[in-house]
Amino acid sequence: MSRTRGIHVPPLHSHPIVTHMTSEQDWVRAVDEAATLADLRELTLAWEPFVPDAKAVAYGMTEDDWLAFRLGLSLERKAQFAGAEWAARFGYILQPAVLGDATLMALNLHVPLGTVLLRAGPTLLAERGW
Repeated sequence: MSRTRGIHVPPLHSHPIVTHMTSEQDWVRAVDEAATLADLRELTLAWEPFVPDAKAVAYGMTEDDWLAFRLGLSLERKAQFAGAEWAARFGYILQPAVLGDATLMALNLHVPLGTVLLRAGPTLLAERGW
């Protein structure tokens, strides 16, 4: 791990997610494409360490939860609110906290999301207590 301008930079430069990611839409598309609970869990592993909250939710889900998630997701994708209970249960899958923080930073700095995750990801994770 090196240190650049006060930011700890872990050896993430070869992480497949970081090297090609341009926006949070990459995560959104991947969640939409997850056909099974196993796919969702595999997705969270592929995006480690940037979605620890989504991973915790995914690994705590049952098959019945998966069906409820997909039903609510279909409503959300049609711009219909799936409900407060659904959002409380599954919100971190749709909007992982660190990914959301990094997205805002990328927009403010006018840089790709992958760049922010590479440079500030460890700091954002630490700030969130992960």
